[in-house]
Amino acid sequence: MPRPIDLPEDLKPLVRRNALLITDTSFEGDCQRLAAAIRQVLEKAPAVAEERERLDAERRQREEKQRQESERLASGQREKDRLKAAERLEKERLQAEQREKARLEAERGQSRPSFWQRLFGRRRSKTNEPPNSDS
Repeated sequence: MPRPIDLPEDLKPLVRRNALLITDTSFEGDCQRLAAAIRQVLEKAPAVAEERERLDAERRQREEKQRQESERLASGQREKDRLKAAERLEKERLQAEQREKARLEAERGQSRPSFWQRLFGRRRSKTNEPPNSDS
C-alpha cells in the first residue's frame, strides 16, 4: 500500500478507507462501521468541495491579478518605448530643421550682395570697369 504522501491529493483519503475489515463472524457490526464511515465521508464531501472551490477561486484571482500586473507593466513599457520614439523623432526633426536652416543660410551667403553693392544698387564687373553712364 503506498503512503499518503506518495499519492495525488484526490487519492489520499483512499488510504484510510481501504483499512476497514469486514468478516463473516462480525458482519453486522462491520457493516454498521462501514455505513458510519461512508456517512462521515459524505458529510465531509460538501465541505471538501467548498474548500476546493474556494481555493480554485483564490487561485483564479491571483492569476488574474498577476495577468493584470503583467499587462500594466507591459503597457508601461510600451508607453516608455513610445515616448522614446517620439523624443527620437523630435530630435531628428530638429536636426533636419537645423541642417535646412544652415543650408539656406549658406545659399544666402553665396548670393548675398556686398555692402557696397547694396549701397549702390548694382554689381561691379570683374574687370573693375567703371559703370556705364548710359543707364
